[in-house]
Amino acid sequence: MEYIEAVNAFIKEVADKNYNYIYKNGHATAGVNGPYRFVDTPVRNSGHWLIIASYLWKVTREEKYKKLAFCMAEYLVSEQKKTVSGAIECMTGERFDHLNGLIGQAWTIESLVYAYEVFNRSDYLDTAVEIFFSQSFDESSCLWERLEINGENIGFDYTLNHQVWFACAGLMILDNLENDRIHREVYRFLERLDERYFDVYSNGLIKHYGTMKNPQIRPLSFQIKRVIKDWFVPLRRKDPNRFDSKVLEKGYHLFELYGYAVIHQYYPDYALFKKEKFSKALRYGLDLKTLNRIFNIKPVLDGADDGLTRMNKFAYAYNSPAFEYPLIEYSFTGCIDESAANELLRIQKKLTYNDLTGKLDRFNYDPETLTARMYECIRLCDLLKKEKVNPPI
Repeated sequence: MEYIEAVNAFIKEVADKNYNYIYKNGHATAGVNGPYRFVDTPVRNSGHWLIIASYLWKVTREEKYKKLAFCMAEYLVSEQKKTVSGAIECMTGERFDHLNGLIGQAWTIESLVYAYEVFNRSDYLDTAVEIFFSQSFDESSCLWERLEINGENIGFDYTLNHQVWFACAGLMILDNLENDRIHREVYRFLERLDERYFDVYSNGLIKHYGTMKNPQIRPLSFQIKRVIKDWFVPLRRKDPNRFDSKVLEKGYHLFELYGYAVIHQYYPDYALFKKEKFSKALRYGLDLKTLNRIFNIKPVLDGADDGLTRMNKFAYAYNSPAFEYPLIEYSFTGCIDESAANELLRIQKKLTYNDLTGKLDRFNYDPETLTARMYECIRLCDLLKKEKVNPPI
């Protein structure tokens, strides 16, 4: 399949150009959590690179990729053992928590489960389970609370995609291990997500906090800033991002849907997928022409050199449509438009890739993380290969 070949070639090119530095260090280079500029540990990117290396070993059988995968996995396992709670430290600053919310834990679980599936190392799966159990499930709200690396309960994670991704991590574990507690927590959350928490605007744009409490609403400064942005709506033609109070949600929409595509892989009959509000979200996310206009990429593709301010900084510069859209399309339509998928990859490379450095280090705030996030393409490649090997009867 042309798309798989294009993705494999790109991932291998990037991996080969970054291999020696990562392997020598014993872990990937820490990023700054995209546009948020938090102080990350190397954990997040090492997890992403663990999936990349494991996948490349699987498709090439080159021993160097196995060595890199084992290196990344051992780093993650050893880092997890250092904490009191069993969580893994993803951030070191004091602006947020040390977990990167639930999603930091989920990304590490995802990578360890993937490596377990490739190499059958039980310690990888055991560590993933320990990380899952490090967080506390509230039976009343059916949401997970964050337990810091020292064991302190610091409350709910109100970013909806964080809760969704933690549920995804549970589903990945359950695909390899029967566990009544994980099953109960994940499916109770999914039931409540369908009944209450998932929500969209009238045009189908997914609400970043769903119907949950928005922790940003309380500060008066945030409310004033939002009102000012709404007043200046007519100026969006000049700068479609600066004067848009929903710029984050627009840039995150495909990443939100990517999480639901992961759920679909394990739970295709999920009731939420049959609801009109989800159908609206899907229609919004599958309209590539409109999305690319919203993301304002044309000036940069045409040669503008101020991409950090012209483009939506949460889209191609962080949540890449090239990495996320094809899985969403395949999961919910049953097919993939290869020409569109290849075009997205071409756009992503033209906007952000530097073939001299082997990194996506143009027009974004966090080259290390954006480069590592090419791992998101791998889930679809695995699904397409599985479908080809095991065609429907």
